[in-house]
Amino acid sequence: MIDKLIGINQNRLIGYSTVASYLQEKSDEDVLALVEKRMQQAQQFKSQLIPFGSQEPQKDEQQDSKYAPWPISPKETNEVRERSTLINICISAEKENVEIYQQVLSDSPGMEDTLSRMIESQIEKLQQTIILLEKCKT
Repeated sequence: MIDKLIGINQNRLIGYSTVASYLQEKSDEDVLALVEKRMQQAQQFKSQLIPFGSQEPQKDEQQDSKYAPWPISPKETNEVRERSTLINICISAEKENVEIYQQVLSDSPGMEDTLSRMIESQIEKLQQTIILLEKCKT
């Protein structure tokens, strides 16, 4: 179960990195800053979860298709995506991630307290991310 959360955060890291490649440095500065912070957050969450997992961590440059891959492909030369589309991709992915996190928590009643508190904290931060992304749409 924890491996699923590790995979999700691997995909968050790659997904946000891909979204960042589509953003314009000047006109999307606010979203770009948020995306970069979420990339750091994904790496931090992954690092916190790895000691509780059972598998070797994935290479950082590929998504794990078993765990909620993001619906965005690497940027092709001169390809353009609308800011609102990119934000919606992030919101959708994070909502799915929250659901999976909550499922892992509910499917693991005997989980040690330290781990369940950490997962609950990560859920709260994912929910805050959704709120921040929603604000960037306006």
